[in-house]
Amino acid sequence: MIDNKKRRNIIVGICLVVALVVIAIVFAVVNIFNGNHKAAIPTPKTSISTKQSTKETSESIEKESTSSEEQDTDKEATPKENLQNFIKSYVTYDLNDNSIQKRASYLETLMTHQAYASSYIAQDAQTLSAMVKTYKKTKQINTSNSTQLVARSYKKGSIYQSSDDKNKYFVEIEYLETPIYQKEGYMVDSKYDVTMDENKVAAINLTDSKNIPGGSANNG
Repeated sequence: MIDNKKRRNIIVGICLVVALVVIAIVFAVVNIFNGNHKAAIPTPKTSISTKQSTKETSESIEKESTSSEEQDTDKEATPKENLQNFIKSYVTYDLNDNSIQKRASYLETLMTHQAYASSYIAQDAQTLSAMVKTYKKTKQINTSNSTQLVARSYKKGSIYQSSDDKNKYFVEIEYLETPIYQKEGYMVDSKYDVTMDENKVAAINLTDSKNIPGGSANNG
């Protein structure tokens, strides 16, 4: 009987120990789970903060880029710079329709409407294109008009502003002129009086033009 009681007590003791161990394990697991859950809660805040920081940085870069573009747009060319572009294009074109029409269109952006019209640039471009087309078919040159069937290429130029009127300029240009039937051209020196209206050419008048002695050269 004594042995049975001891066994029973031992078994009960073991059961109690096991129960306590199980309860301890359950509490430990619950605490660990709660601890991990609480630690994970701040993560979304960090993510949101990171996204906000990235967005603010992106917006800052966009603002700086926009500001830079606005500054570049505000930097308009000076009248003298526009005149420099004008004289280069004024005496530069190849004898093909694309080059001739492109020159005419570009000059229109650099001149006032009245100056462009009075210089007959668009009309001369149409005439020259037609002459080139005819020459390629017939190999003959129509001498009934004043338009010359020559290609031109700007070489150098000088611009002097009038001391009496800031809108008036004296321009000297040297360019190569090559007839369509020749491989070698000749250098020409031309002088112009130019009037600017703000940043556009308002008037251009040829005052002198002559071939430069010994100025023969190959076009290109």
